[in-house]
Amino acid sequence: MSKLEEIKTKLATYGQEHLVAFVGELSDSERESLLTRLETLDLELAKKLYDGRNDISTGDDKIEPMAYVDRLKLSDEENAKYIAIGEEILKAGKFASVTMAGGQGTRLGHSGPKGTYIGRGWRN
Repeated sequence: MSKLEEIKTKLATYGQEHLVAFVGELSDSERESLLTRLETLDLELAKKLYDGRNDISTGDDKIEPMAYVDRLKLSDEENAKYIAIGEEILKAGKFASVTMAGGQGTRLGHSGPKGTYIGRGWRN
């Protein structure tokens, strides 16, 4: 069995066959690089971590999805209201941390990576 076939079998076990869907379109060096990386993936560990994602315990704190607000659709008054609320929360020493998934930041209206975004009205 070829390296590609072995990796396809491994990926199929975890429903990840899409990772090699376009392998035929890669150059030889790109294909080898991809297959080497896929060969080293610990998919069993990834599955265990994913399956246990609801077992997060933080004491009295809750981890839950947060509502989405499109800041570009806010009026100046609404934006000022949210900024004031945020400033009061920070002054009181109570705040939350948000980790954003990867992406291009298009919904933020930002032309760079999300990690470089400073929202309208924010100060350093």
